Amino acid sequence: MFNFPTPYPDELIYSTVARAGIRLALSSPKQLLDEVFQNRKVSATVDLPCHLEKILHWLPQRLYDLNHLIDKHTLFPIYACFIPEERRQNCLHFMQGASHGALHLAVGLNASKVHIPEYLRYCPRCFEEQLQSYGEWYWSRLWQIPGVSCCPQHGKLLNSSVQYRPVHKHEFKAACLENCPTHAQEPASLDEILIAQKAIELCSLTNTPSANLAQWTLFYKDLALKHHMVKGKHHIVHELIYQKIMQRWPMSFLIQHGLSDLCTENSWLHHMFRKHRRSFSYLEHLIVIEAFYAGKSWTFQEILKAVKAYSHTPTSFCDNTVGEKLQPTVIHTQRHLWLTALAQTSIVNARRQNTALYAWLYRNDKKWLVETNAQKQMPFIPSGKKVNWKQRDWEGVKTLLRLHQQLLENLDSPRRTRTWWIKQLSSPSTIEKNLASLPLITKFLNTYQEDTSCYQIRRLSRELLLTKRNNESISLWVLLRKTGLTTDRMTQETQTFLNHVIQHDQLIKV
Repeated sequence: MFNFPTPYPDELIYSTVARAGIRLALSSPKQLLDEVFQNRKVSATVDLPCHLEKILHWLPQRLYDLNHLIDKHTLFPIYACFIPEERRQNCLHFMQGASHGALHLAVGLNASKVHIPEYLRYCPRCFEEQLQSYGEWYWSRLWQIPGVSCCPQHGKLLNSSVQYRPVHKHEFKAACLENCPTHAQEPASLDEILIAQKAIELCSLTNTPSANLAQWTLFYKDLALKHHMVKGKHHIVHELIYQKIMQRWPMSFLIQHGLSDLCTENSWLHHMFRKHRRSFSYLEHLIVIEAFYAGKSWTFQEILKAVKAYSHTPTSFCDNTVGEKLQPTVIHTQRHLWLTALAQTSIVNARRQNTALYAWLYRNDKKWLVETNAQKQMPFIPSGKKVNWKQRDWEGVKTLLRLHQQLLENLDSPRRTRTWWIKQLSSPSTIEKNLASLPLITKFLNTYQEDTSCYQIRRLSRELLLTKRNNESISLWVLLRKTGLTTDRMTQETQTFLNHVIQHDQLIKV
């Protein structure tokens, strides 16, 4: 391919491919995919594109490699610092070839609470600078980062008419006056500028190994400890953390970005200060760190360096084991109390009645507690009435037979497939998953399900009967249009029926 454009500074790969379509004068989205990727199934992904090895094929190899494209022309650096290193390497592999949807899942974007923009955003004054420097507009990656709502130099971003996650997912749309009308920009707040600046900083942290989830866990526990938000040695006082966040960030800001759920038991803020089992977005990290570092300057580079420094568990968070810092008599007493509770009731009730005792044993004598509870567990005994499949089979087939009798002369119903018949019954999902236990219903479905030919002939018959009732004739092309058929889509059986009608009836004008 000749004349493939080279990416401009901080230009998205999405934008580069869209500009290639303009340079090559390709109006068809599928033709552009053929030319660039040799694959018509590639999705036009704004943030985390794949198939980058195909893009590299059209760029100068001495200037571009895979890491350069990912670090400078995608949104991957926004997520890379906060996912484990092994997963980060897998994501790089996904972006080189095809991921089949695994990439967005791996970086945590599918489960993220931060709102994804509905439309691609732009800065009109940045467009003017681009036009003066390069002679054309392009989509800058800063504008499309979730959580970023302004340009640090010029003001709030404006929405274009190009959807971020469009219904037609194979079309690359370039920035132009048609989809980016020029309007006056509103000034940005200090918080909006701060987020944009921190996003720019993250984009500059390229190709650096990331910390693991255990290190992030220790960082936030130590952060709470340094700010006197830990009761005893283990218990995080989430109420104080909530107050800290609310002192720094207005609730309107949190609602705007989908992060207003702070004080519930399963809120993202609670999970941030517990054991990390998943990665969090950069905006969640930024909100917490900025609240704790209020009035102090900090950078993500310093934070990441501090997180990676945690290689061993701090002494303040070490779990006590049997025989360490605890007297044997204390452990024996607690075990005896738990065994006494189990002798009187079930594990669930004993835990509910002795919450503090269970929590103490879980923290200090977990191995013994788990083994003891395993010996006392009761087998699961299903409760409730069993399903009488024979009776349900009789009732279901009676309903279907009555419905079939009513539809004998009805030519207007949808195609009567197996699924359509099943959906006429109550609890269709249960019926569909248990057809092996319903032989009468299964026999009815096998007998009366409507194949393609029968459905086409029924549609033709409906229009022919209406024509005959009105004592009219109808052209063949009009008949096909009203029935939604073409000569290519008709089955052999339908074609035979139509030929028979044309030969023996004067209704159709050929």
